[in-house]
Amino acid sequence: MMELYVTVGRGLDVFAEKHLEQLGAHITQKTEGKLAFSIDDVSKLTSIKFVERLFGTVDISESSAFTKSDLLNHLHQVLSSKDRLKNAVVQLKSAKRQKLDDDAITFRLSIKATGKWKKRIDVSRLSKDLSAKVASCTGWSSDLRNATTEICIHVGPAFCAVGIPVFRNPLSCRSYLKHPGLRSTVCDAMISLAELESDSCTVLDITCGNGTLLFEAAAAYPQIYAIGCDKNADALATAKDNLAFCQDALGRKIHVDFMRADTTNVMLRVPSDRIIADLPFGQQHCTAAEIATLYPLLVKSISRWLLFSCSNEG
Repeated sequence: MMELYVTVGRGLDVFAEKHLEQLGAHITQKTEGKLAFSIDDVSKLTSIKFVERLFGTVDISESSAFTKSDLLNHLHQVLSSKDRLKNAVVQLKSAKRQKLDDDAITFRLSIKATGKWKKRIDVSRLSKDLSAKVASCTGWSSDLRNATTEICIHVGPAFCAVGIPVFRNPLSCRSYLKHPGLRSTVCDAMISLAELESDSCTVLDITCGNGTLLFEAAAAYPQIYAIGCDKNADALATAKDNLAFCQDALGRKIHVDFMRADTTNVMLRVPSDRIIADLPFGQQHCTAAEIATLYPLLVKSISRWLLFSCSNEG
């Protein structure tokens, strides 16, 4: 079993935990912003949703009761263990079907301090000290530019985590999106709540922008038909560019149509099973007065577009 942890955005931990369990993972530890787990099937790692980055676990320990001396001693002890570091690298290489060559391993070490530790430790000095410790006990060379292995340390108010990134890019960076808009992890949560599992489902995004939300939905559920509306011509042009790129990346047709329209007064011929949208908010998009006018109009329009399901049960 591989021991791993993921970083999770605020409010998404519930989604991520449920998703990991569906993939067959066993949750071993939960902290603010992180979920530690073990998993047998490493082929599922690239399909993890709702999370930012994935790390091979070197160590996760509670730091709430640590003094500064305790913390420094703990980190020196963890990074003085050649077996612990090498085992983590071996597991990650094995997961990616790569051979381990001790002589070819180079590393760089980065430290992030948050909460009370932000002002209590000298991150730059500690990074140099710990890098020297790793080089001494493993024989690996330090390389700040082109390292084969990165050792990431996060010292937070409650926990201290030491891990090695499994992939160079975050899992939240989706390779099939050329121009990402709304954050992919937020899209994952919205799509999950929309429950798009049915065989034939029409999905409408009334403020689609460059189409990120619809492309994420179509990537997860190939059977859906999606419609994107926006009144911004430039955004729709970007969405069409995204569509071509996404179809090439996924190797299949995506059933998405776009139309330029003001969604407060447009009539659609096709009723929708689901309506999902990242509605405008904040001063960047609308004033408070504009939102107070816009939202009631959108709710009224939604009642015209939505296809209601009737049942005699209950």
